[in-house]
Amino acid sequence: MKTTTSANVINPNTEQPTVLGSQLPNPYLLANMRRAYTNVKGGTWTTLAATNLYVRFKPTTKEQLITLEETLDLDLFDEPLDYQVITEGDYYQDPAVPSDQITWQYAVVPTNFTFPAGITYQTLASVHIPTDIAVEVEAERLAGLNADGDDLAGNAAAITQRIPDCNPGYHFDYDLNKCVPDGCPTGYVWDDVLKKCVSAPVTPPSPAVSTIGKINVQDTQLGVQGLQKLRVVAKRWFKIERMYTNSTGNFTSTAKFRNKVKVILKFKNENASIRSIRGVRFWQVISSVKKVLGKFSGSQINNIPAYTFVRNNDVNSLQTRDWVAATTHNAVQQYRSLIIAQGTSAPPAGLRILISNWGSLGGTGAAPLFGIRFWDGLETAFVNNFIASAVNPVAGGFNTMVGYLKRQIDVVYNYNVSDYTKINSDLVVETIFHELSHTALYTQAGNLWYTAAVDATINEIISATVSSSPNPYGRGNTSSSPIIALNEGWASHYGQFLADARYGTNSSCVRVQDYQTSTCSNGTIRPHIAALEAFNPLLPDDPFKWIPRGLFQDLIDNTPGEITVNDQVSLYTNLQLINAIDSEIRSPQLYRERLLSENSNNQATQVRDLFRQYGYQ
Repeated sequence: MKTTTSANVINPNTEQPTVLGSQLPNPYLLANMRRAYTNVKGGTWTTLAATNLYVRFKPTTKEQLITLEETLDLDLFDEPLDYQVITEGDYYQDPAVPSDQITWQYAVVPTNFTFPAGITYQTLASVHIPTDIAVEVEAERLAGLNADGDDLAGNAAAITQRIPDCNPGYHFDYDLNKCVPDGCPTGYVWDDVLKKCVSAPVTPPSPAVSTIGKINVQDTQLGVQGLQKLRVVAKRWFKIERMYTNSTGNFTSTAKFRNKVKVILKFKNENASIRSIRGVRFWQVISSVKKVLGKFSGSQINNIPAYTFVRNNDVNSLQTRDWVAATTHNAVQQYRSLIIAQGTSAPPAGLRILISNWGSLGGTGAAPLFGIRFWDGLETAFVNNFIASAVNPVAGGFNTMVGYLKRQIDVVYNYNVSDYTKINSDLVVETIFHELSHTALYTQAGNLWYTAAVDATINEIISATVSSSPNPYGRGNTSSSPIIALNEGWASHYGQFLADARYGTNSSCVRVQDYQTSTCSNGTIRPHIAALEAFNPLLPDDPFKWIPRGLFQDLIDNTPGEITVNDQVSLYTNLQLINAIDSEIRSPQLYRERLLSENSNNQATQVRDLFRQYGYQ
């Protein structure tokens, strides 16, 4: 957990609803597709089978939505896929479903899909999605659609007539009212629905191309950076492709599209999903933050203009929310890359990361791993600090929100600050690195150790609400204090260490202990490391001075004679430091002895003296 100063501002709901028009005729229905194949390829296609099912689900509980969103990992859409879109918005709520309930979720699944038990669903259509773009174009033409495929160009052809049986090699001609041999004159093709030869299409379709684009995020310190491993979903009707950006933010589809393609960005991959609370629809916290990039056609499909998430000076804006999501998403990928050189434990996969600007402790984070640990409690005091204050007018009800959040928070980051410069990129990234460094201790020390560490902090948070104890860690004199000191000391060190590796001299000025003047450098030492070196374990105004935030850096650097402590220890490694945090090691003193025993008592006298200066005999 990391804390700093805060503001207390409610984020207005600025998301806009999607507005739908009329339902469109479905060109992917089997009868229509059989006609399209015949017109394009000739022959009869009466045995053409469905490739997919167009379905919708009506989950009634968050657990059911989690099954669809996470367990089955479906690409869900809250608006139907066969309607005109008049206004492209951020969400769609079925008018028949109350706004505080989960709306219908639409999807395209394989024909052999096993529907999960207990979740209401409807199969809306069996569809055939062709790989031949010419067939797809002809199917849309036959359904009465224009070249864009989403605006009516005329009445859809009737495709429900009964087909009389004929012997092999014959077909029924409705003009002649009898079975006739297969085949049509030159320039004509057989229409398997109308049962007669019709003029062949004379205008070849434009070629289908790969969807290619680039997604960036503005880094206030480093400039525009590619957004890594971001899920990109391209959709045209029921043809849906999932892609991920590469290390430079580029994505390319393997499927081919033409005309209008809707592209949606989702902050989700196997490492983490980034979520937020949006208005009264608390159930949306189950889903990752998404951004509709737009609809693209023609040459744009193969060259979608690069899109960059940028920070808005208004921290309560939707634009800033998306920028924080993008910055957090990239930080997860960067953390995993940076620790390779250190050899330290990685965070668990599948983290649920919640971003919020409704809590009372702005610019802070926490890593309770409620989802990973399948922990069902959610203390009001914790929610007030990091997510949303119970005294604020949260539309839809505080308790309803908490119900959806249970088991859904592994990491939370609250960017509710009064000054947007307090969420410069490196400061956001350092906070996320800090919280991920906590989660790596779950991997390293195990569930029992991590549960004890989280429970200790929550006990102090609860205590702070009923006493004068400093929030959120207490005074350092309770049974909860030793494991908090170890947990927070490590995360404070490693978050700053990796932020320095990422930003170096491009870092912002970093506040020291939240009570001193910002530290931009310390001679030749860069800001994030300088913040650790300047830590003063005797600072009177710091109620958390007992948390040894600078200790771990002092164990690895070779910079003796620092300002606040006499550091005579050097050249321990981060791998050695984290390896000494085992399941039974729950205090700085036990940690000190384990560190020495695992490393041949390296510099034992100096190590013990260093711990003594931090208050641990």
